[in-house]
Amino acid sequence: SVWNWYIEDLYDDVTEDLMELYDCDKSKAEDMLYHSGLKIYCAMDEEAQEIAEEEYANEANYSTDGAVESGFVMMDYSGRVLATVGSRQPKTGNLWFSYATDAKRQPGSTIKPIGVYAVAMDQGLINYSSMLKDEYVENYFPNGEEGPHNAAIPPQGQMILPYAIAISQNTTAAQLTKEIGPTTIYDFLTQKLHF
Repeated sequence: SVWNWYIEDLYDDVTEDLMELYDCDKSKAEDMLYHSGLKIYCAMDEEAQEIAEEEYANEANYSTDGAVESGFVMMDYSGRVLATVGSRQPKTGNLWFSYATDAKRQPGSTIKPIGVYAVAMDQGLINYSSMLKDEYVENYFPNGEEGPHNAAIPPQGQMILPYAIAISQNTTAAQLTKEIGPTTIYDFLTQKLHF
């Protein structure tokens, strides 16, 4: 039978855990999974998993570019994984590459809300309705040019935080990073959020 994405990820996780616990290779761990009578409990929310897989299977949710891929992980506030989907492609087999758990990608603009704005909020420098400086940073690029570039609109001088997040404005995040310091952001991400 074809496993859902959650069960597939669970299989990989339990296999790795058995390898570590019993200091054995992958084939021995897989043999234990199938033949040792183990009872495995997980946090999967079956309804959420079903909904997630149905939404990923719905082509109307995507652009017309069939090469666009995605992965999905749903966690509760305690960190338990409730649902996961590894690809928008129909799952017809097991042990597939998962864009949710196997892909190693840089976070892009998704890091700004937690790596810049959350740090500033944690320090009490800004709140949700703060007006942020929205200007280029001098000598941003190695050649001395100002930057960074924005995808949506050029710098506006000032911008309210929710709008800066909504349009993913790089200049507001860069100005705030300059004020806070990249080391502070790094420490917040690694020590408080355990990245």
